[in-house]
Amino acid sequence: MARRVRILAPAKVNLTLEILGRRADGYHDLASVMATIDLHDDVRVAPSRTLDVRIRPAVGAPAGEDLATRAVRALARASGREPRAHVSVRKRIPVAAGLGGGSSDAAAVLRALAALWRVDVDLASLAATIGSDVPFFAAGVPVAHVGGRGERVEALPPITEL
Repeated sequence: MARRVRILAPAKVNLTLEILGRRADGYHDLASVMATIDLHDDVRVAPSRTLDVRIRPAVGAPAGEDLATRAVRALARASGREPRAHVSVRKRIPVAAGLGGGSSDAAAVLRALAALWRVDVDLASLAATIGSDVPFFAAGVPVAHVGGRGERVEALPPITEL
């Protein structure tokens, strides 16, 4: 079994964004074209006897409420495991800049832990329970049309030049 997984978690930009209306669940329906960019956070995940998530620099979320921690807990619940992992996130993506850094980190944690724990779960559906941008990053595609509240992700051809 792998001892540690390292994933680069990219930032994203919304090339288009249309708010279509409010949903009954309080979220908004949207239509967007999202694309990853070269800016990224460095996410490292390893097995542990406890849940230990370290984000540097700190993102200002209350202890245990950051998206990386929520991702560990969500995958643990979905796979019937204890939420035991060491997660280290080195932030490069500015916090609260609309670039999806926390969501990208959460998706990276899901992919890394699924590999470490050797679990086969529907990461796309699980990602949607964590945050609206997380399914885009969990899909692992560079460009996509995103709909619903973010849970519908349709890959688009890569953009070679902007």
